[in-house]
Amino acid sequence: MAVNSCTCASIPPLLSSKSHHSNPPRFHPHTNFPKFDRCSFPTVSWRQNLGSLSTSDSRLVRASASASNSGSDSESREPMLPPYNVLITGSTKGIGYALAKEFLKAGDNVVICSRSAERVNAAVQSLRQDFGEQHVWGTNCDVREGQDVKDLVAFAQKNLKYIDIWINNAGSNAYSYKPLAEASDEDLIEVVTTNTLGLMLCCREAIKMMFNQPRGGHIFNIDGAGSDGRPTPRFAAYGATKRSVVHLTKSLQAELQMQDVKNVAVHNLSPGMVTTDLLMSGATTKQAKFFINVLAEPPEVVAEYLVPNIRSVPANGSMKPTYIRFLTGIKAYSQIFSVKSRSSVAFGSSPSSRYLTVIVLKEHKRNETICEVNGDDALDLGSQALFQKRRRYLMNWVPSFFSPPKTSRLICRGLHASKHFSPPNSDNIVFKAVCVNLRQRRWKLLEQISPSLTSSLVSRVVREFRNSPQLALEFYNWVRRNRNFPQFLESSCTVIHVLIDSRRYDDALSLMESLMGAEGLPPLDVLEGLITSCGCSSPAVFDAFVRACTRFGDSEGAYEVIKKLRLDGYWVSIHAWNNFLNHVIKLNEFDRFWKMYKEMLSYGYVENVNTFNLVIYALCKECKLLEAISAYYRMLKSGVWPSVVTFNMIIDGACRMGDMELALKVLRKMGLMSEDCVTPNSVTYNCIINGFCKIGGLSVAEEIRAEMTEVGVPFNLRTYATLVDGYAKRGSLEVALRLCDEMVERGLTPNPVVYNSIIHRLCIEGDTEEAFSLLSDMIERNICPDEFTYSILIKGLSRNGLVTEAIRFHNHILEKNLVKDVFSHNILINYLCKSKNLRSAKQLMGSMFVRGLFPDTITYGTLIDCHCKEGNIGSAVQIYEKLIVGKEKPNLVIYNSVINGLCKEASVDIAKLLMDSLQRMDVLDIITYNTIINGYFISGMIDQAFVLLREMEKVGISLNIVTYNILINFLCKFGCIQQAKELMKVMISRGVVPDFITYTTLITNLSKNCSPEEVIALHDYMVIEGVIPDRQTYKDIICPYLPEENSKISTVR
Repeated sequence: MAVNSCTCASIPPLLSSKSHHSNPPRFHPHTNFPKFDRCSFPTVSWRQNLGSLSTSDSRLVRASASASNSGSDSESREPMLPPYNVLITGSTKGIGYALAKEFLKAGDNVVICSRSAERVNAAVQSLRQDFGEQHVWGTNCDVREGQDVKDLVAFAQKNLKYIDIWINNAGSNAYSYKPLAEASDEDLIEVVTTNTLGLMLCCREAIKMMFNQPRGGHIFNIDGAGSDGRPTPRFAAYGATKRSVVHLTKSLQAELQMQDVKNVAVHNLSPGMVTTDLLMSGATTKQAKFFINVLAEPPEVVAEYLVPNIRSVPANGSMKPTYIRFLTGIKAYSQIFSVKSRSSVAFGSSPSSRYLTVIVLKEHKRNETICEVNGDDALDLGSQALFQKRRRYLMNWVPSFFSPPKTSRLICRGLHASKHFSPPNSDNIVFKAVCVNLRQRRWKLLEQISPSLTSSLVSRVVREFRNSPQLALEFYNWVRRNRNFPQFLESSCTVIHVLIDSRRYDDALSLMESLMGAEGLPPLDVLEGLITSCGCSSPAVFDAFVRACTRFGDSEGAYEVIKKLRLDGYWVSIHAWNNFLNHVIKLNEFDRFWKMYKEMLSYGYVENVNTFNLVIYALCKECKLLEAISAYYRMLKSGVWPSVVTFNMIIDGACRMGDMELALKVLRKMGLMSEDCVTPNSVTYNCIINGFCKIGGLSVAEEIRAEMTEVGVPFNLRTYATLVDGYAKRGSLEVALRLCDEMVERGLTPNPVVYNSIIHRLCIEGDTEEAFSLLSDMIERNICPDEFTYSILIKGLSRNGLVTEAIRFHNHILEKNLVKDVFSHNILINYLCKSKNLRSAKQLMGSMFVRGLFPDTITYGTLIDCHCKEGNIGSAVQIYEKLIVGKEKPNLVIYNSVINGLCKEASVDIAKLLMDSLQRMDVLDIITYNTIINGYFISGMIDQAFVLLREMEKVGISLNIVTYNILINFLCKFGCIQQAKELMKVMISRGVVPDFITYTTLITNLSKNCSPEEVIALHDYMVIEGVIPDRQTYKDIICPYLPEENSKISTVR
């Protein structure tokens, strides 16, 4: 008794005595119902024993199972989130193939199958060309064989681990349309075993698989003609099997409910009439052709409608059985009633089999005339006669094929009443004609109607086809190509809403960008169109528009859109703000970023993980690592959990600053800091490898790579590219090439970055011939060289003294239109200037204008610096004026070049005036000070030089090696050797190590005025302090004092 009382307490209200009352209790959609343990599927004998129990006993069994599994209902089932894993039988052609393609467009993973391995391979190859190899798989399977179906399940689990959506599409009519008495045994066996036995086997295996999946699953059984119980003459066996589909689906639904299985649902799917080989094989009569022309749709159109509806079933989390229909009775009636038939391309182009619809809009007349042109006769029917003729067609055909009895009566009643209707207006006629012709993609007929199209009518058609977004987009693009509306914004915005609703964001973004780009519309005008075309707020559209503005590069426009929406009472989501802030960071406008970030918070937005990641990213780019880590802890305090991106940004920031100790510390404590919710990925390790490669720590980088293998993180192209570049820069070309071989063995194809690293190293070593052979290898492997590849080769030729060959190669790539920037021109101009071929450099800059390229600051700066070094300050000033006219802004390098030229011409006073101007602009650096100080010393203005030195220290600019060398050189020239030596000791005490220029200056001047012992003592002192002697100075001055050291000259610089 105690057990009974316990179990009764857990019985759901539906099973209690209260359920028999007149007011049954209502259930909340998220109520947890009891179910059986999922560790094993109930056996047949178990179900038989359950069926033998009395009603009260069966309730007790259910209640007992419920008590032992409380809390294990839908809350324990994993949510089914996209992308979905989909399996479709019979999917190498027809509606199955179209469904597979549409699921792939939506981003899902698909397994296709068919009896023919050849057709499977062809279909998989075709789909992989469009959607990649990681999203579609295929295998041969005969659904009539139980073992084949089991193998299909194993294949799906091997490649996808689980299946969310299983569509039973495989079916056959043996391509035979004849009375049953004339059917062969083989045809009947083919139809029944495929359509009935095959369906049962597939449902059995699908249920068993999905029952043990944490996510559960959905099974969709496709019906066909005869599923509604109506007669199907000439294909009776096929109709009987399709009638059994509905019965089997209902039975399985009842079985699952009886067994209390909550994670598997079986649904019906009705595609209607689809122009496949199966349907066309029976289109031999005039009436069949007529209805196929009017009602049948291409597989692509049907799939565009069905797939979003199928995906919505797991998306809403419901396990309630559904019946998704494409062609309903009312829809069939509407299509037949609104237009004649389609151009029967499927049945040839002979006049006797063609049906055309011509709409003649007669101005100043009340009624419109619709003409049907047949091969045998031409009838001019008025509205009344047309209604009567269509009514007879509908009375005879529609009730038999498309409607249940009640619907039949409603349609017939509507037809009898139709003769009292007044004819529709012109816009409605055009609208219906466009819709019917568009469904069949009859573009030639649409061209006849196009003069009657208006922007509002186009918008209306687009809204009508909102469930077929691809077709709506094709229609819009067709209209824009063939018709130019003065007010196209309305229809464009309508298309955008349809695309966003169907989650086709890329198409919507492209259209938004074209409105702002090609059409030149301001963002606020487009926003107004989006608001008016919708009639209500649509946050997804507004978010997408902000993203379109940032992709278009209009950050100001994005901000104006956000601000205007807020003033009008609309709110974009935090995702739109994140997108905008991310764009501002990419522009390196950090002050603006922080201003916009604070403004966003002032509006009451709650930061999510992406917002915090942007804050951390901005702080890392500003080299504020401590503040970035503080932002991380503020993130935790706000209840927002970090992602791997959060840690990757901190690690990358530390690596960029050279703080590898901090980067490794964050890597090691990532699990602790996230409570083991976040683990390093390939990006994490690649950042650290890149950091060590930059500072020359290749051995540590290899240790990190070994750690990746231990923890199971695979190497990717970025891993190898980083290591190859690191070894190439350090001169270890053999190791770099070995890594390239290893990369290829792992199935990774080297990209231009990898090739560029090797080519750059070869050019440094002077092996330009091998570098060009690598270029040929890239082209043979269809790896497109980028602009850096060509620039590296041009620089390599120039560096090795082959400037003429570099110019010839440069002209070649320009003729092939392979380079479209000024970078390669700047390289050649720089080397021409270094070789003092200023005339050729100017000619090359002139050719840039001819090719539509505009010199940049580097181009002008190189020429200015060349003129200044030659002492031709007048020509440098002329080029500087051209720079200003060209609206380029001079940088500090150019100003320093001009100051250096003025100092060489002894115009130090003018140079100082220019320096004062730069000081007011707060753009001075130590090079500017050193140049002016050196100029003062050269001109004998000693006092001014030391005044500038004190000013330099006052503003916080420390003396560098160049400053000390200028001072030492000045002291030596005036014979102050001892003071110069003391100054050298001061610079060493301040952490500035003398270089070979310091060494040469002191040794040369000391040897002229002091004894050999003093010279050797100074040499020894400087070497002990880490100075590398200049080879020539050591050979000419030190070696004569030390004859035994002559053989060791090769050990010095």
